[in-house]
Amino acid sequence: MPYIPLRQIGSGGLVTDQNPYDLELTQFPSGNNVQFHDGRIGKVLGHSQRASVASAPTHVQGWLYEGNDTIVIGSLQKLYRFNGSTVTNVTKTSDATNYSNSPRWQSEQLGTAMMFNNGAQAPQYMLPSGSRFADLTAWPSGVTTKCLKPYKSFLIMAGYQTSGTEHPYTVRWSDEYDPTGVPLDYSITSTTNLAGENVLSGNNG
Repeated sequence: MPYIPLRQIGSGGLVTDQNPYDLELTQFPSGNNVQFHDGRIGKVLGHSQRASVASAPTHVQGWLYEGNDTIVIGSLQKLYRFNGSTVTNVTKTSDATNYSNSPRWQSEQLGTAMMFNNGAQAPQYMLPSGSRFADLTAWPSGVTTKCLKPYKSFLIMAGYQTSGTEHPYTVRWSDEYDPTGVPLDYSITSTTNLAGENVLSGNNG
């Protein structure tokens, strides 16, 4: 029986968000204990438990900078940091503090700082020198957003809520900030900073 070489069979990797019949021949809808590298498929070891947290995780984010390789773990009401051997509660203020139920944390690394946002409270941030998360510096009172992203030297809100009023079609951004820190001003009425907002046109763009 002849052998037929299947070249670059692993070049497409795992694609789990499409129907299997829509995938290319080099893409796979699911897989366990496999790795895809340079167009090839190989075996990998299964997972192993390294540590545990007091509450079930709902989000995990790697935090990488020179001299640090850790992960931050979000649960419904807490934030934890794992350094490879120890899990530390880094929830703001104290271990007893609880966030609003946070089934879907959003996270971003801002330069060397880490930001976590649950969409219901002021976004949280932590600098490499910090021991706990804290409310994002100068965050405007009463403002929440479900989507907060860094872009170049600005922090962008894609839609936000303030004092119970929804602004779903408004893009709002911070003042320019240094990548070693976080923004220090979000005022959209000031004439001395670069913060501002722009209202988009509705559902159909």
